[in-house]
Formats: sequence, structure tokens, C-alpha cells
Amino acid sequence: MIDELDLRTFTPHPQRDAVLGEVHARPFTRLVSPFSVIHLAFLAQGEAATSDRCRFIDFCLDRNLTPPEQSAKLHQIVIGPATLRWEQHSEFTTFTWICSYANCSDADHFDKVDGTVRSLIRALRQTGQLLVAIRLEVERDASPTRRAEQIFDKNSLAMVATKSGAAVAASDFRVDEKGFTKILVCDLGLTSHDLGALVQRLLEIETYRPLA
Repeated sequence: MIDELDLRTFTPHPQRDAVLGEVHARPFTRLVSPFSVIHLAFLAQGEAATSDRCRFIDFCLDRNLTPPEQSAKLHQIVIGPATLRWEQHSEFTTFTWICSYANCSDADHFDKVDGTVRSLIRALRQTGQLLVAIRLEVERDASPTRRAEQIFDKNSLAMVATKSGAAVAASDFRVDEKGFTKILVCDLGLTSHDLGALVQRLLEIETYRPLA
């Protein structure tokens, strides 16, 4: 019987609790569709991580924005048309740019980035190597399969429904000509909390996949 198995008879890895707790260390951001996300992850350890943190602090101060505390691993700012979520992990640093596009049609938007956001991303250069680049779009399309087949390679397309069909996520896990992996989320009635949780988990999955 599985309930008779006492795990205390095994020797646990010294970092097991810390690794398992990592997924719960950062709260979800409540989100409302439609919006676009650009998620970048850079390898950063030791001096590189310290340098990148200082660079982000300077980026905030130069724009009269509140910088992260010295011990902070998560910091979020609103800058121009975007919300920027910065996270520092033990091996890498992520920058998640979230930008609403309520005035732009879905069909035209997946490959476009707001000009101001492009300039801000260029201004926040990192010393570490780029490992992850994700374009994630959240749309209110009532025909997820049709929309996904417009965007992705049908031979590699994977789709999943979540929250009893309140949303559908899709990707072909391929890198496009601009170097991004694309993920589509069709919001069919998620709450802002559930949408924020879904987007964060999808970004985490696609970040840890190449990191592994």
C-alpha cells in the first residue's frame, strides 16, 4: 500500500525542499485579456547576477521608478505601455513584459511589438547569455483550434484545455524566424487570478524546458 511507505527511510537531497518550494515563491499577477507577453531569460550566476541586478536598479532609477530592494527576488514596475516583471533565480534572471493591445486586432498582432517596448528592452541589456525568448499572446478568440492553426505548424501543434474549458493553450514549441517560441492562450472566461496563474505557469514550463 502506498500510504504505508515512509519517505523518512530515504536520504533526501539537501536542496529538495528549496527546489520544490521555488514554484510557490512568486505570487501570480492578476491579468485581464487581451494582452501580449514577451518573456526573456538570461543565464546569470555569481558576479553576473550581481551586475545584472545593479543594471536593473539603475534602469529603474534613471526613469524615476522604485527599484527592487537589495534582497528582493521579484520586482514589478509599470513603464510606458507595459508592465515589467523582473525575477532573479539561482541560475538565471527573467524579464516579463506585459502589454495590452485592446485597440489592435488579434490577426495583426502576434508578430508585432510596441515601439516603446522595443526601445525599453534594448535599453535593459544583460551580460548573461539569452536562453529563453517567448512570445505569448492572450486573446478572446472563441475558435481556439482555427486560431492556433493560423499561427502554428500543424505537424507540431499541441493544444490543451484548462479550467473545464475556460481557456485553451497552444504551441508548436518551434523557434520562429525572430528567435521566439510562441504560445497562444484563448481566454474563454477565466477570472483575472486564474488567467494570471495560467500565464505564469506556461512561462515557467517553457523557461525550465530549455534550462533542463
